[in-house]
Amino acid sequence: FVTAQGRHDALSITGALRIVDFEGFGTQTTWRLGASYDVADHARIYGALGTSFRAPSLYERFSLAGRPDLDPETGKSWEVGGDARLGAFGQDTGLELRALYRHTELEDMIDFLGFNYANIDRAEIDTAEVRVAIRPASWLTLAGGYTYTDAQDTVADMPLLRRPENAWLASADVTRNAFTGRISWRSVGKHQD
Repeated sequence: FVTAQGRHDALSITGALRIVDFEGFGTQTTWRLGASYDVADHARIYGALGTSFRAPSLYERFSLAGRPDLDPETGKSWEVGGDARLGAFGQDTGLELRALYRHTELEDMIDFLGFNYANIDRAEIDTAEVRVAIRPASWLTLAGGYTYTDAQDTVADMPLLRRPENAWLASADVTRNAFTGRISWRSVGKHQD
């Protein structure tokens, strides 16, 4: 694999290329390009696009639930997002905001269906995430977030199994001298199983 990264003023660009020779699946090349632009000292927008390849694992092929004839999974995806760290509560980064949207298209997606592994011809997964964190004191961080996922088997025109449409999270982090603690909560919405 090879990676490259460059920066000019407020613009950062990254790139990666990977070539892997899989026994039984041949040589595969994947890539990723990304860019980030600083719109202010503590705020940026970013985007990326790339491809993926995943050969089925030995377990997926040869366990009791496995299938030796599984095809490898290939995909392409893109994402856009932004984050900001703003002054609040008398601190330089008393408020953090983050948002991300990702679109992924998969062919021959490997998934557990019924009682064994199988390939799903084509799937699309759209994900939108938002996160907010506040620091009302230097020793306390309160965070919350929400993720919406639309995951579809596009050939069967039905939702992918075990992928909840809604997920929420919240946490409180405390750091006082040598003490560090975290309380967190996560809720996952209904999903087809």
